[in-house]
Amino acid sequence: MPPRSQRFRLRLMRFNPNVIHVSGKQQITADALSRAPASLPLSADVALVNDADAMAQQTLDNLPASSCKLQDIISQQQSDPEVKEIRNFCQRGWPAFMPQNPLLQQYWTNQRYLTIIDDILLFNHRIVVPTNMRLEMLNKLHESHLGVTKCCALTKTSVWWPNISSHIENMVRKCSVCAKLRPVAKEPLLPSSFPEHHWSRVAMDLFDLHGKTYLLLVDYHSRWPEIRIRDHLTSAAVIVRLKSIFATHGIPDVLVSDNGPQFASAEFRKFTEEFSFTYTTSSPRYPQANVEAERAVQTIKNLLRKATNPYIALLMYRATPLQNGFAPSELLMGRKLNTKLPSFQRSLHVKPNLPSLIEKEQRYRDNQRDNCNRRHAV
Repeated sequence: MPPRSQRFRLRLMRFNPNVIHVSGKQQITADALSRAPASLPLSADVALVNDADAMAQQTLDNLPASSCKLQDIISQQQSDPEVKEIRNFCQRGWPAFMPQNPLLQQYWTNQRYLTIIDDILLFNHRIVVPTNMRLEMLNKLHESHLGVTKCCALTKTSVWWPNISSHIENMVRKCSVCAKLRPVAKEPLLPSSFPEHHWSRVAMDLFDLHGKTYLLLVDYHSRWPEIRIRDHLTSAAVIVRLKSIFATHGIPDVLVSDNGPQFASAEFRKFTEEFSFTYTTSSPRYPQANVEAERAVQTIKNLLRKATNPYIALLMYRATPLQNGFAPSELLMGRKLNTKLPSFQRSLHVKPNLPSLIEKEQRYRDNQRDNCNRRHAV
């Protein structure tokens, strides 16, 4: 809900009106009180207006962007002819009919979501980006070379302008790095069950990239990835890094991996007994059965290949909402992560409803399985 609508609703909360439509031809006598307003507002009205304005101001106070960046955006909004016209509409009133200018028509259809707080134009809680800053924002959105869906999900809490989704799609499609590393064929999908608690079932795998060996763990519940570089291909080296991860996130109930020799040693079996967790393996002749780890390896490999800064790439991935509407950081740690994108964020977030989350995940997995089987004629 836009801040403007929130302020209006707060002002009406103390009333319990019964709204009845009366056509103009039936209004014989006008309401006398509407023709005799009070000369000064009541103190209660002033206090309510101040509270409503304070609530709207709280949205701006929760902004992680620097004040210098905000001032730059405000200055660009005021100098951009397209956005400047929309600012005038928000302050003086919208025209009754759609403007003839095609650039303004997208704003006119979304006028109820547009508002101004502290001289900055917002679409709900998202910053309206002026024309000459949109390429910069597109480059920041695709800096980690995420796909179209992930880039669009990032904009839901940060920035907006007309046709932003199509602009993102065009940029991703024209990206030479993504085109070069885009997979030609996909493996058949084997959806796994969705655990009710985070870090209760964790997938594990090893992969090589740029001459280095990595240990990857991914949580089945939140899809949070943990990565460690390994110097030696031994069970002892794997165990040391697992202990480091467990010290941060806790010991999982179940750890799933392929049948690598590092996981079949007596030393690793002793480690599982010492830390009291269940260790299971995927099929020896079908490693794709460990679908969570295999998919995470593919995603992380693509991120590390494309990104100039791997830490920023991991940050953006962990902060991007999944198809269920929550980011891995929210599902695992219960909070959002600050990124380089300017965005309006609430200080308090609603805790995910577990039954609803499980239902969404199961429906998503069923759709994935059906689409995959249809595509591969399984």
